[in-house]
Parts: sequence; structure tokens; C-alpha cells
Amino acid sequence: MPSDTISAGSAVDVPAGDQEPQVELIGVRKEFGGGVVAVQSADLTVADGELFAILGPSGSGKTTVLRMIAGFEQPTAGTIRLGGADVTARPARHRDVNTVFQEYALFP
Repeated sequence: MPSDTISAGSAVDVPAGDQEPQVELIGVRKEFGGGVVAVQSADLTVADGELFAILGPSGSGKTTVLRMIAGFEQPTAGTIRLGGADVTARPARHRDVNTVFQEYALFP
């Protein structure tokens, strides 16, 4: 997913430079078996109080980016920071992130 498809819009006025970004992706890449690149060179910065949306067609890497932020997938390259802390190698259970799945049933 090209990094220019990820954008952040301010929901409230937060003075720039006052705080660490709450979510930050730096050069994140995810490659699956067979050389399939789902996300390439993704850069994203979301400050405290900002809302953001990831838009793109099916198969463009949106869910993969969210799964990497949550810790369900490990990036092939790059850094993921939450609240200023590098969580790239931290397991999902040790990240302060919540996920709401589209299909929330535990069983079919």
C-alpha cells in the first residue's frame, strides 16, 4: 500500500510538537510467502486527538496495516510505535490497542 493512501485528519486542535504521536509507522513493509508484498514503505503519524481513515480497494493492505498495529502480524521491515514506544516486536497482548472485528462472533 503506498504511503500516500494513508492520511490523518485533525479532530481537535492539538498543538504540533507538544506530544509524541500516538500511532507511528516508519517504513513499514509486509511481505507474505511467495513474494507477495501487501504493504510497502508505509509511513503514518497520528497525533493524540486525531482521527484517521485508511481508504483503498480490496487487497490494498488496509487490514494488514491494522493487524500489524494491533500486533496480530509482524512487519517484514520498518518500525511501529505506539505512544512513542517501539512495539514492533511486542506481542499483541502487551500493546495498548483494541480491535473491533467486522464479524465479531466467536463461533460460526
